[in-house]
Amino acid sequence: MKKKQLALLLLPLILSGCGNSTSTPNTEKTFVLNAGFVFDHKLAASGEKLASLLFDGSYYSFFDELTLEEPLVAGDQLNVTIGNITEDFCLSLYPARCTVNGEIKTYTHIKTEIVGVGVDDGTIGENARTIRQSYILDNEKVILDKEGRFVPLEDYDGQRIYLSVNKNKTETSCSCPEGAQCEPCPLFIAGLYAYNPRPSE
Repeated sequence: MKKKQLALLLLPLILSGCGNSTSTPNTEKTFVLNAGFVFDHKLAASGEKLASLLFDGSYYSFFDELTLEEPLVAGDQLNVTIGNITEDFCLSLYPARCTVNGEIKTYTHIKTEIVGVGVDDGTIGENARTIRQSYILDNEKVILDKEGRFVPLEDYDGQRIYLSVNKNKTETSCSCPEGAQCEPCPLFIAGLYAYNPRPSE
């Protein structure tokens, strides 16, 4: 399978602040990053607004190489352990821009679940209310293509949609103590896609 190179002008979670370093030099830190869409800040050549898939709502730059073998999907998680950190810095813009300068020791791409939903009567947009009632959505915009074009859920005229589960929200909100009787957990959805974002599965 062809590897996908990330120049990681993407992503944060543990980093915050207004231009201040959050790490002591030469330390080691594990970043747990959650992929999701940010809308309305980037324009296509035509002037059309596009969505960007970032981590925790921010662009992120690592000075060491990181390669993912599978496409990144909203709701995925990336765990990255970086050692010998000399810079750990965020600029509070929209979206935020964070930089970590250090050695990537290990990283793990944890893939989320993709759920296909189809309708026989009308379009997905005409059934938007049912989808809102059936799932807890991070946003109500349908990603149309890999460039990031999108439309509001109620305007999507297709009959099939792919929902990517928000792993972070599912894991933190859907735990049930051993021996307890818990209600079924709702599906938390990080992204709505007009196409299957991970067609190999």
